[in-house]
Amino acid sequence: MNIPKVLHIVGVICAYAAGVGLIVAGALNLGARGGQPAGVLLTWGVAFVLGATVAVIDGARAMPQIGIWKVGAKFSGLSDLGVIILIVIVGAAFGISMAF
Repeated sequence: MNIPKVLHIVGVICAYAAGVGLIVAGALNLGARGGQPAGVLLTWGVAFVLGATVAVIDGARAMPQIGIWKVGAKFSGLSDLGVIILIVIVGAAFGISMAF
């Protein structure tokens, strides 16, 4: 197993960790104490998981983005259809989160 493949796997894990972290925070209602409402966290968490799934299915390469206050991944090499699907997902998440 070479380093780029390991980085891709870690990147995909980090991308899903970001989405699952938001879903868990929303489910535990951690955002209601002066932060974001739980519905917003749940909506964006689902959007992150769907976006990561679309990127992985599309064959994009993931690079982990890990820091003190951030966990996630940067995907590169998306096809045009993948970008359009991600734009629709982000637009829907923005619209739904505005309802909260």
